Amino acid sequence: MVESIVRGIPTLTTTVGAEGIDSDLFELVSDHDRKLAQGVLDALSDDEAAARARTAALRARTTYGAREFAQEYLSGVEDAMKSRQSRT
Repeated sequence: MVESIVRGIPTLTTTVGAEGIDSDLFELVSDHDRKLAQGVLDALSDDEAAARARTAALRARTTYGAREFAQEYLSGVEDAMKSRQSRT
């Protein structure tokens, strides 16, 4: 989900797919098949969907971009190493 958002692709998903991600970054979040299907058709025919996706991408990159992911990952590795060292 995050990959498509940060790349500026209009993204539709279910509530499970949106877990842990700001819901306003999605074009649509729904658990109803018909609503999702209509959302896809709407996104494909709506010129503004691309503009909204680009705006969402700019916001998402500050939280979910590659640099932020790497920082969080490295921080987690450091914490794990410290925890392991303190047990020995």
